[in-house]
Amino acid sequence: MYKVKNTKEKDHRDFLTVKDNLSKDQKQWLQEAIQIHEPEHQWLALL
Repeated sequence: MYKVKNTKEKDHRDFLTVKDNLSKDQKQWLQEAIQIHEPEHQWLALL
C-alpha cells in the first residue's frame, strides 16, 4: 500500500509476485486502501 504514491518498476514487479498470495480479505483491504489514496492506480484493476 505504501508503494502506490510513487510506484517504480520494481514495486510493480513485487506487487505482481505477491498479489496472488494474498487472501481474499487481504486483497479487499488493499483494494480499499488504494482507492482511498490513489483511486486511479493501475493495481486496482489487478486486484
